[in-house]
Amino acid sequence: MFKDGLKPGQELIPLTIDAQYVPGFTWLRNPEARIVQNFGIVSAGLAAESPQAVIFNGPNAPLVPTTDTNLGGRNLNSTANYSTDVGPDLVAKVAIDPGWGHFEAYGFGRAFRSRANFSNHVIFGGGGGVGGLFPIIPKLLDLQADFLIGDGIGRYGAAQLPDVAVKPTGVLVPIPELQALVGLVGHPTDTIDLYAYAGIEQASQTSFTVSGTIPFGYGNPLYNNTACLHEAASAAAASTNCAANTSRIWQVTGGFWWDVYKGDFGRLRVGGQGSYTERQVFAGIGGGPNTNEGIFMASLRYYPFAP
Repeated sequence: MFKDGLKPGQELIPLTIDAQYVPGFTWLRNPEARIVQNFGIVSAGLAAESPQAVIFNGPNAPLVPTTDTNLGGRNLNSTANYSTDVGPDLVAKVAIDPGWGHFEAYGFGRAFRSRANFSNHVIFGGGGGVGGLFPIIPKLLDLQADFLIGDGIGRYGAAQLPDVAVKPTGVLVPIPELQALVGLVGHPTDTIDLYAYAGIEQASQTSFTVSGTIPFGYGNPLYNNTACLHEAASAAAASTNCAANTSRIWQVTGGFWWDVYKGDFGRLRVGGQGSYTERQVFAGIGGGPNTNEGIFMASLRYYPFAP
């Protein structure tokens, strides 16, 4: 989202200390090409994005020959798999600034390619969303909200849920997902910012079973979760006995920033943040254990050239 039109530098980014932000915040960091045109209070934009797809392979190999893996070569991570998408994601957005608040609607399409049974297979995903910035008390208190739903959109969220799963045939299938975020940001003085956010990212079960006993896909109830609640003897045992496919991640967080100094020599900021995060997984053999974590962060930052 943006604060004003679709102007560079006006991105509405959560004020959190953690630079991975909040679950439910829709964002990317990747190469892109973008064009934007303003029509008075309306702005329209079109972008070609180049994110990697997040592929969930599952514990069982497809039943046909595949080459879905693409290990990194020169100057890339040689231990990571990179997607071989057929083309960039296409994103279209319209923003309206009527004089009070800022409102957006957007949609995008994605194409995922796999190589299975000696042939190429391309499947499509994408989604749509709306968002808004509401100045409840102008210059003092703002409410923001953003919602995105679609198929194969996990890469666009801070929680990084998978985009696609692999069928027994080796062909990819997009996972239905949603992302939502609401936030309150207050500015009680010129030097203090207060914030609170609540966000969620959720994936739907996208599973397949062969002969009633061989599980594939994402969130399959036949996946083994028996070792999720105790220490595994090895990494191999953990991957085999704790599938723990994430169904939902949600978080509430709040904090502050205080400009201790802001002048000719830059800016000195002090910040504090507390959060509670819960991760829920699809039930499998052994149940569906969930986990949670509370975190407190403190930050001291000096920007020598900042105004």
